Amino acid sequence: GESIIPLRYLQLSMSTETPTENSDASLSPTDMPSDESMNLSTAIPTEQPSRVAKIPILPPFTSMPTDRLTRPSETTIPTNPPINDLLTTTPTAVPTKNPSLIPTTTISNSPTNSPTISLTEAPSKSPSRQLSKSPTNPPSKIPILPPTASPTILPSESSTSLPTESPTNSPEPLPTNSPSKSPNPPSTLSPTAKTLTDSPITSAPTGNCGLTNENRTELMFDIIITVSNQNDFRDPESPQSLASKWIINNDLLRLCPQQKEELIQRYVAAVFYYSVGGDSWDECSAPLDFDDVDAIEAANDDCNIQSDFSPGDVSGSDAWLTPITECEWGGISCTSSDDTQCPSCINQISFEENGLSGKLPIELKEFSEMKRLALQRGNLQSTIPIEYSSLANLIVLDLDFNNLSGTLDGKLFESWRNMKELDLNNNALR
Repeated sequence: GESIIPLRYLQLSMSTETPTENSDASLSPTDMPSDESMNLSTAIPTEQPSRVAKIPILPPFTSMPTDRLTRPSETTIPTNPPINDLLTTTPTAVPTKNPSLIPTTTISNSPTNSPTISLTEAPSKSPSRQLSKSPTNPPSKIPILPPTASPTILPSESSTSLPTESPTNSPEPLPTNSPSKSPNPPSTLSPTAKTLTDSPITSAPTGNCGLTNENRTELMFDIIITVSNQNDFRDPESPQSLASKWIINNDLLRLCPQQKEELIQRYVAAVFYYSVGGDSWDECSAPLDFDDVDAIEAANDDCNIQSDFSPGDVSGSDAWLTPITECEWGGISCTSSDDTQCPSCINQISFEENGLSGKLPIELKEFSEMKRLALQRGNLQSTIPIEYSSLANLIVLDLDFNNLSGTLDGKLFESWRNMKELDLNNNALR
């Protein structure tokens, strides 16, 4: 569009006075620019600019003002370049976006967003949160991780897989020239994982059986499967599986594979407990927590059954699966520990109307010294296993008022030649 000429310029250009030779401006532009600029601009611009501009040419005016102030354009490159590529003597108050190529001589008040390319001459006042990829030139004055306040009083329950970096307090290989004034510190409560010999380190600590936990479990299970059918262990909730888990992992007596006879008897008693619904008995059920002393005492207080036993036999009234010999569980009696034929062997299990349910386990065949088996007035089902023919010493068998069914094998009666009392009434046996 056309430029709007200020009013005061128009008044001068349209004056009625005749211009003279010394006039500052002509009505029409000359062919060549003057050597010096005029004080006033012409109404029509010249073809060529003046050589020297005394007064800046005003930009064209818009008819309407803008709604905001104009700002200088932003450049991506700073106007002031660095001075001779020299470092500043003091750090900047705000960290720069990128680190400097050369570290500053003093520590900045706040760290930069990214680390410097080269190491600083002195370590920082406080350790960084993460380890540096390469160490600083001088070591730090304070270690990053402080040591523990004091050594532990007791050794750990299990030995470490590797020996310690520093040796334990042990006597010197050669005697000193003169005796010491005071004895050496006491040795550790348990041996270290690595001995003085070159023998390999065991993968697990030894238990009270002189075996690793894995070896103890394996050897105990090898004995257990000779008593029960291996197929019974496929079900994790079967009486055999529950009994094996308890005697290996939860029984506080911690029997060893070397105690084969004791292990078999205690395992069979546990199988009997889970087979006839021991957790639902009226009395003498196992504690809710095998490791809780209060739970064990509460279970013992809830057991008041004690079997009739012969003089010299051992009996008790503690809850089943408690950390005491099975001979003292309520309803059980055993031979004396001084018995020459079978010391501490179960010879009686007697419950009457105690809420028994389930099936008679075949594992009871292991109780060769059994003389009395009285489980009357319950909810026992299935039949009497043929395996009970091994109970040649059985004198009393009382299973009346249950739900037993099936046909009794004649081999049972052939084996029970010492039987004096057989009570199987109120069942569905044939």
